[in-house]
Amino acid sequence: MKKVSFRNIFICIIILGVFTSCSSMDEYYADYIAGAEKIFPGKADSVRIYPGNERAMVSTQLSSDPKVVKLLIYWNNKQDSLILPVAKSEIGQTKKIIITPLKEGNYNFELLTYDDESNPSLSTEGFVRVYGEKYISSLSNRIISKSGFNANNVAYINWVPVNSKTLIGTKISYANQDNDQIEIFMGKNEKTILLTNYKPGGIIQYTSSFLPEEMAIDTFYTSVKSIVIQ
Repeated sequence: MKKVSFRNIFICIIILGVFTSCSSMDEYYADYIAGAEKIFPGKADSVRIYPGNERAMVSTQLSSDPKVVKLLIYWNNKQDSLILPVAKSEIGQTKKIIITPLKEGNYNFELLTYDDESNPSLSTEGFVRVYGEKYISSLSNRIISKSGFNANNVAYINWVPVNSKTLIGTKISYANQDNDQIEIFMGKNEKTILLTNYKPGGIIQYTSSFLPEEMAIDTFYTSVKSIVIQ
């Protein structure tokens, strides 16, 4: 009986290992090449989300890739979505979309574009806080410190100074002695307002306006309050 040397067995094991290794590497490179050949349409760029009153506006710079035919927007952990067609004239342009209604709270929006073969792009994201009744209930009108008539018999209202980044101003409306309805807008840095030709005993109404963020698309108002100057 012919004996098999340990040296020959060792060489066979090495050769088998080399072939196995080469096979694994080939599979790896095959997977890599297959991934490299995958088509990704141009993604949505420069995504900005603007907050509003129970709504938001999504703004994005669409890719200049002519293959893009639609835009998909996800929000609410992908439980809600919106699909929009992309016209040829919109390629490379800024597209703005109002998402409504939305409950008050924080949202993450995810955007993907698709070509006509349903290949998705890489995703882009944007975050926003949406405002609503809870925020509105936290707002307060400017506080009046004093009202009356000055030495020239002109009605006036003095207001308590405010230090607010979100207050825009206060709108005051009243009827003058000719029964014309007068509206005055007072900026947040103003402290005194004169009510020219005010009819004593007439009702003066006022409401303050707020912008919660510089990028907000909606202005928020307090409830209307009234005062009478005798």
